[in-house]
Order: sequence, then structure tokens, then C-alpha cells
Amino acid sequence: MIDNDEQVFDQLIDKMLKEPLSFSDAELDKLISHGLNFNDLRDCLTRIYDLNDEQLSTESISNTGLLGILNRSSNKARKSKYYKRIESQNRGVNYKHIFAEGDSWFQFPYFVKDVVDWLNDRDDYLIYCESSAGDWFTNILYESRIVPALSTYGSAYFLISGGGNDLVGSDRIACMVSTKPQPLRYTISSQIADPTITDDQRKIVIDAQPFITKEFYAYLWVIKAQYKILFGNLYAENNKHKNVISITHGYDYAIPSNRLGFDFKYPYQPIVNHLIQSGKWLFNPMMIKGIKNRYAQKAIMFTFIYEFNQIFIDLAKEFENVYHIDCRGVAESRDDWFDEMHLKDHAYRKIAKAYQYIIDGKNVNCDKVVWAKEFKGDDL
Repeated sequence: MIDNDEQVFDQLIDKMLKEPLSFSDAELDKLISHGLNFNDLRDCLTRIYDLNDEQLSTESISNTGLLGILNRSSNKARKSKYYKRIESQNRGVNYKHIFAEGDSWFQFPYFVKDVVDWLNDRDDYLIYCESSAGDWFTNILYESRIVPALSTYGSAYFLISGGGNDLVGSDRIACMVSTKPQPLRYTISSQIADPTITDDQRKIVIDAQPFITKEFYAYLWVIKAQYKILFGNLYAENNKHKNVISITHGYDYAIPSNRLGFDFKYPYQPIVNHLIQSGKWLFNPMMIKGIKNRYAQKAIMFTFIYEFNQIFIDLAKEFENVYHIDCRGVAESRDDWFDEMHLKDHAYRKIAKAYQYIIDGKNVNCDKVVWAKEFKGDDL
């Protein structure tokens, strides 16, 4: 790269991080054409969160403490089940080889039946899962686990759940919100042309604008760049995995709360939520920043999840073999949430049905975006 190219590269990086509201997809493409890579984007996250690289590596709690123990135990059980299924395959059965990577929506150890748990009920799904609760997407990419796994396990389907912990881990959401005046992405509802949300929901997005900092929008560009480079490499003309079907999701409208909750179907819910300190991801960081109004908290999270899903909808349109499962609206009330970030079994079952719909090829003539809320929560 010549000096002039390096200058352009650095200027674009600075603009993406310091002026994200005026940054564009064309500029992102230009950055990628100038050699933007995962290490560059990792550096961007350290700038957004004021971390160093060592802290970024250790901020993820997926391998430490009680959560680390539960992750390892659950993953061991899943892999044992995978190898038993590999060993006992029957002739004439059209098995689907699947690789799943990601966070706690794919791996909530023991206490909740998550998306992958539901999909594992299908005997013809051979799922090798490397997901861990608490894992950051940037660390997944940094450790380069995806492509080798696709080769090793001969996967025709790649399920990825990542990006949420990069936003909410270790009080990081406090960087994204403020009670001080902020530049506004939207000022009137008519600027939000998306037909997937109602007029009332557009008002919620407008009401959230004064609280959202530029760091959130910089984070969005980093996440989009990470996925875009991942898929760009995966679907390069000379890549042997270019026919793999990739499926993303963008979470549901989480509700900031430090409630422990109780449900007769989940008698352990308050105990688990006490141990994992439910409220630490969303509620506490907003309280730290002085955002105590419950409506404002919900509006902020509604907007975060709305914007997050738009990234994946764009990517599904751009890449032929990428599909997106939109989970917004699966939770119809607070009672559908196990804690402030994770759904209960029956809600994850709906989402698993949407994955099944794509994996089984029933969406051939449908849009690239599948809405999980349209599926009933019956058994797979």
C-alpha cells in the first residue's frame, strides 16, 4: 500500500469512528478494498471502548468462572451427542451437516433450551456447535474458528449468532448512551422508511435518539464490516465453501430489567438470575448513565435491536447464500423473557422453527429474510 493509500485508509477509519452518522456503505466498501481486515476492526473496537488488545481478549467471560465451567460441560455433552449421531447414521437418510458458532442464544447452558438445543431434537441434523455464552464476535473472528470448522465437519449450513456481547459485555453499553445532547440520526418519523415497523414503533425510535451516542453507530459499522469481510471471504469465487448456506439472526427487543423473575415452569429462574446478576447487561449501565426512565430504556434497546437487524437484512440482500432470521416480536411480553437478554424455551422454539424452514429448503421462493414470530411454537 503506498503512502497515499495509507492516508486514505486512516482517514476513512477515523471518519467511521468519529463521524459514523455521515459514513456510508460506499466508504465501507472503499475501506475493504484498501485491505481492511479483522485486526483493523479489532483495533477499532478498542478505540470505541477505550480498551487495549489484552483487555479485549479477556473481557469475554465465556471461558472463566462458573459460566466457563457450564459452557465447557454443555459443549462436551453436545459434541458427544454429535459424534454418536455421526457413528449411527442410517443409509437413505438425507442428513443435514450444520456448524453453529456464536453466543448464548446458541448456548445457554442447561437452564434454558436455546435455539441449537431445539434444532438438536431433529435426528437428521448433525450439528457441530462451538458456541459459548458470553463470547464476543470479535474474538470468534480473531481466533479464526469458522473456516477450519466448515472444512473439518463438511458443513453445508453455517449458523452464526454474534455481536450482542460485543455491545453489552462488561457494562460496555454505557459507552453507547448518555443524557447529554447527542447528534441525531433521525429527527422525524418519515425519515424511517422501513415498512417492517409501525408508526408507533417509529415514534419509539425517534424518542430514543437523544440518548444514543455516536459510539453506537461506530460499533454498528464495525459489526457490519466484520460480517461483510467474513462473507466476502467465504463466498469468494475460489473458496471451496462458497455454496454453504449461512444464516444470521439479530435478537429480539430486549427489555432492560434487574428483576429475578419467577415462573412455575422455571422454578430455578430467580436463582439463576441472581447468580448471573441479571440487569448487568442493560439495566445497570443505563442507570450508571442516569437513564432511569423505563420507557427511555426500552426505547433505546428497541432502537439498538432495530438498527442491528438492518445490518443483516442488508447482508442477506448482498450475498446470495446468506439468509437472515428476524427474531423481532417473538417475545410478546416480559413473561417470554428468562432474563433481560435471553428468551424462554417456547420463544427459542419459534426461532428454531424459522431455522428449520430455511435448512429444509422451504423458503426457496421466499424472501431472504424469515420472520420467526410467524411460526408456531410446536415441536420440531
